[in-house]
Amino acid sequence: MMRLLGLSLLTVSCLVFLCATSSGQNGKPTSVDAPKGNVDTFFTQLDKNKDGKLSRSEFVLLADRSQEKEKARQQLGQAFDKLDPANKGITREQFKRFLDAQKKK
Repeated sequence: MMRLLGLSLLTVSCLVFLCATSSGQNGKPTSVDAPKGNVDTFFTQLDKNKDGKLSRSEFVLLADRSQEKEKARQQLGQAFDKLDPANKGITREQFKRFLDAQKKK
């Protein structure tokens, strides 16, 4: 039951981040805001070193917008470990599939 609750929280968090349209002080999107519905742009914003993959530290940046940052980091870290057990980095396609899977749950 707790696993399902955690997965649900992660799903909601990812969808909130994906659909976020909040703005910074100058009226422009902040660095981790996702343009509404544009996964490619969101991925590019998270990929800080521009290597085409998300490292664990880049992936858990999603937690920065959560009210419970530490809990979200832990859950995103666990999700990353499942998505990328070899720790090679999550590709754009893997990221899209992850978000699509979260929407379906």
